[in-house]
Amino acid sequence: MIGKKKIHIMVMICLLVCMGMGGSALAVCIPFDINTRLQPIRITSEDNGIQPYGTYIASGTSEIQNLGSGTVRIGASTSCYRTCASVTADAYLESKEGGSWWTVTYKLGTGYNTYYVSTYKDVAVARGQYYRVRGAHSTSANGVTETTGSVTGSMYID
Repeated sequence: MIGKKKIHIMVMICLLVCMGMGGSALAVCIPFDINTRLQPIRITSEDNGIQPYGTYIASGTSEIQNLGSGTVRIGASTSCYRTCASVTADAYLESKEGGSWWTVTYKLGTGYNTYYVSTYKDVAVARGQYYRVRGAHSTSANGVTETTGSVTGSMYID
């Protein structure tokens, strides 16, 4: 264990080093005990960063695609870390009118004893408006229910 006197000396040395650099750099000195064990984490090539949603839900996504001629494809998907009793992925198409978003239509998707669910629907829409998809994602396993949401950026359909 590092004593208080040693910590004060290390802090003073750090301050002197910083002042010697003209204040143009920041030095950070952290007391380190040689008996401290660092625990490594394993990140695989498939990882896009560490984004834990919960114990069961790994991710929830929503999407909108312009198919042309006033038609869009809406979709949502939910992924879990392990098989769950039920998994849902619901996609809600919304249009912007008067500064607010309103639900136009929706597509519900549910799966049982699975770890992944996705749902898609092609929808004819009025041109000259902004649209987006809001996703609702949930899972139930071992008496635990987890939920999360997702939303796409808005898309102008002309």
